[in-house]
Amino acid sequence: MVRRGFMLLLLLLLTGCIKEQKLEDLGMVNSAAIDAAEQEDGTTKSKKITVAVAIPRIGPGGQTLVTNLQTESESTKEARRKLSLKTSQILVSGQLQNLIFGNELAATGIWKYLDSYRRDYSVGEKIRIVIANGSAVKLLTHQYPGIPSISDHISALVEQEGKINEVPPGGLYEFVRDYYDDGIDPILPIIAQEKDYVEIDGIALFSGDSYKGKMGSDQAVQFLMLLKNIKNGELLIKFTNSVTGSQERAMLSQLITKRSISVNKAGSSQKVTLNVRVSGVILEYDGKQHLEKDNPFTQLEQDMSKSLREELQLIVTRLQSLGTDSLGVGIAVRNSMSYEDWKRLDWKTIYPEVPVKVNVQIKVRDAGMIES
Repeated sequence: MVRRGFMLLLLLLLTGCIKEQKLEDLGMVNSAAIDAAEQEDGTTKSKKITVAVAIPRIGPGGQTLVTNLQTESESTKEARRKLSLKTSQILVSGQLQNLIFGNELAATGIWKYLDSYRRDYSVGEKIRIVIANGSAVKLLTHQYPGIPSISDHISALVEQEGKINEVPPGGLYEFVRDYYDDGIDPILPIIAQEKDYVEIDGIALFSGDSYKGKMGSDQAVQFLMLLKNIKNGELLIKFTNSVTGSQERAMLSQLITKRSISVNKAGSSQKVTLNVRVSGVILEYDGKQHLEKDNPFTQLEQDMSKSLREELQLIVTRLQSLGTDSLGVGIAVRNSMSYEDWKRLDWKTIYPEVPVKVNVQIKVRDAGMIES
């Protein structure tokens, strides 16, 4: 009984020591941007970075107002300390939605900056990593008429485009997982500022933690069908009619794709085959064929398959030339051999020269459209 009373007294004393923190005293950072710092002449300062944060608040009338803070430092930890000196609020990162890196800084590697946020217990696991095609700081701090919160806009933009298979989710978990996997390289969404609005600019390609280039928005669906099975989205295919020789176009909607990968050993080397099966409904078609439900679509399917195969093969060739194994070809190769053989392989070195063949088979489920 005495012990229970003592514990109750101790709890009351500890509770009394906790200072109640008012909500208005907290600066809840919802986006942070990091760039390589620049000299006055526009050249890049070695090692220094520019960091900006966006802090939203509710203003009179309920409208969203955003305060932007910016500083230079040699690390993200130092930047947080400097930023805290610029405001009377206590900066907290528990509501951080987006961590945006400028592409110039990302080319030098983002892990040392990302790791600081990853180890911060206050940062949620749902944080999204995004690459800016240009300056991340300028993109975040620009005043956008009609966009109360650019942070919310970026989050909604990436989430919406992800639903129709235009960009990867950019989650912290996915990036860290692929960074540590020696058979695949990470990918992230890339955005760009166009005057007073921000748009999806494609998919950022990495080798390890270093940005190497992008896959444009016009090839995002094609890239993702090489990477995984997808369900949803649309795909415009331009192809040559094998009978008339005319150039035609067809829009496939309600996409369902199946991707498989196989590895064949040829002596000490490997040959990889990527098989992509695509089915969809023709939404638009501007060719000469008469598409009716009771007629087979065989010629159309073959012509479209040939064109898409050539396009996907070019994507694979470009990825190999960049040295980015974004499709996880290495995972398939690793799974085809013993762990000891994989470690002796030096995958990063041989990957650009490994023969990778793409096969495509398109199946038209329906032609429920009006010919144009």
